[in-house]
Amino acid sequence: MKLTGYLAWRGYSPSTRTVDSVTFVIGSGVVPPVSDSLRRSFSPDTAGQGIGFIIHEGTDSTVTAWSARAGVLNATSASYGSGHAVGSTFTVYHGTMVGDYDISLARGVADTTSLNSAAVSFPTGVRAVKIRITGVIP
Repeated sequence: MKLTGYLAWRGYSPSTRTVDSVTFVIGSGVVPPVSDSLRRSFSPDTAGQGIGFIIHEGTDSTVTAWSARAGVLNATSASYGSGHAVGSTFTVYHGTMVGDYDISLARGVADTTSLNSAAVSFPTGVRAVKIRITGVIP
C-alpha cells in the first residue's frame, strides 16, 4: 500500500508553539503524479481516492473539525535524497513535493451543518518526507 499526503498549518505562534488550524489530506496515489478526489471516506488500496480534514482550535481551546466531502489532492512531482534506515523496518527519505490540495466542501464532524474549505498550492515545492516500511510491524 502506498499513500501520498499533505500536512499544513496556519497561525503558528512561536511564543506558545501552537497553531490555529491544521489541514491533513491523504490519498491512495502511488507516487507523483497523483490526482485523487477527496471523499468522506476512502480505501487506501483504491487509487484515485483520498480524504481530508480541517482542524481548528479556538482561543478558548475549543476544537472544531471538518471532514472533506469534495475536493482534490494533487502531487505533480517529488524528489528525495538517499534514505536513512531507522532500525530494520523504516527508511526515511527527505525531499521536496510539488502540487496542491483543494478541500472544496468540508462538513463538521460533530455538526454536519457547519461548512469549511481550504486550498493551498505549492508550485515551487514544499518539504517532503517519504517513509518506506518493510517487514512486519508488531
